[in-house]
Amino acid sequence: MKTIIPEGSGFCPGVVSAEKRLFELRKNFNGKIYISGMFIHNKEYEKYLKSLDIVTFEDYDNIINKNNNSIDDSIFVISTHGIDKNIEEKLRERFKVFDLTCPKVKNVQKIIESNQDYFAVITGKEDHPETIGLKSYSLNNIVVSNIEILNEKKFNDSIANKKVLLISQTTAEEYLYINTFNYLENLLNKNIIKELKNFNTICPSIINRENNAIDLLQKLNIKAIVIGDRLSSNSQRLFNKLKKINNDVFFIEKKSDLENILNNIKNDKEIIVVSSSSTPSFIEKEIIDFLAKI
Repeated sequence: MKTIIPEGSGFCPGVVSAEKRLFELRKNFNGKIYISGMFIHNKEYEKYLKSLDIVTFEDYDNIINKNNNSIDDSIFVISTHGIDKNIEEKLRERFKVFDLTCPKVKNVQKIIESNQDYFAVITGKEDHPETIGLKSYSLNNIVVSNIEILNEKKFNDSIANKKVLLISQTTAEEYLYINTFNYLENLLNKNIIKELKNFNTICPSIINRENNAIDLLQKLNIKAIVIGDRLSSNSQRLFNKLKKINNDVFFIEKKSDLENILNNIKNDKEIIVVSSSSTPSFIEKEIIDFLAKI
């Protein structure tokens, strides 16, 4: 079977750079390396890092506790999603900290931090690690996780008579940002808010990957496989967008998942395979190599 891969498939530039730096740390440091949450949202990749003594860690109270001497010789790495600013400051008081936050995310943090006199409206997932980190850079903020929130009294009361800064989680849905901007602009025109400053901070590499995959699927009209983890926002989003175009789109996390869809694809001569920005290259390669033998 021939596999056709859309341009931009796989790790985004920010993850590629962070992974390179992480492995350089592993090569030059013999002790345990702790990471703030999952390095990327992929369970298989997390298992891989654990095998290298690179461990996901979220119990910050324990790791910051100066009475915990068992981790004194460790180093701490901030994952690509970023971290709460206050937690980072406490970690730096005790450990050598390496910040591998994606440059795109770091840019959003800086925008928020340099506009402290604005009320920050962040479009994205409330409980996403990136969003949690972004909130910590603002004195006052609210997260718009769905359009319905715009009509809630709590949202409108919180921004009334304020200067508003609109930004987005880098992996959020673009329609959510656009609808929120239009809503806020209407409030500005009605003098309900004093000022509106906006930055579309959605990562272009994610949008480009989706558009390339959509164009290819529409052009070829063949089946497609999305490789990703269900924990990953961009993986789920990519799958849902392609599924709207062609019902013969399948979501898998690893090579063994091919068994569940094999009967649906075994007679096809070619298939589109696209990986999310949080899909490791070794998982993608295993799947493509297997498909080549069908």
